[in-house]
Amino acid sequence: MNETGLQPGDRAIDLAVAVRTASLVAGIAAGAITGWLSQHKIIVSAITALGGGVIGYFIGMFIGRIIFPATSGNVVVAKVGVSSLPLTLKGGIPGAIIASVLVSVLVSLIMKNPIMAGLLPSLATGIVIGIVFPCFSSLS
Repeated sequence: MNETGLQPGDRAIDLAVAVRTASLVAGIAAGAITGWLSQHKIIVSAITALGGGVIGYFIGMFIGRIIFPATSGNVVVAKVGVSSLPLTLKGGIPGAIIASVLVSVLVSLIMKNPIMAGLLPSLATGIVIGIVFPCFSSLS
């Protein structure tokens, strides 16, 4: 066994990608929730979900690089399994929470809606996504 505990052929998780995925989904959910609460129109919700996904992707990319820095051409990985759960949670929770809060605030400002109207549901959704997606990525 080498110093990382990985053997050739082991399944591994790119930890920065796990953060990016959780942030992307949290951004989509926060955009859809806040868009719906501001206008009660499906098209507004769809557009804000799309924008939230783009913002969430970039937030996840930024946070993934901060939490799991790697040298040029390398990535930080963990072996798939229960042992990788603390690492995926370490990145997924802050990534999803930051993405959901930022997207919710931006959508509220654009729609000229009170910020708190969509913030609490989006925050709760970000927390759930920040826990569930890392669990899925660690255990799949």
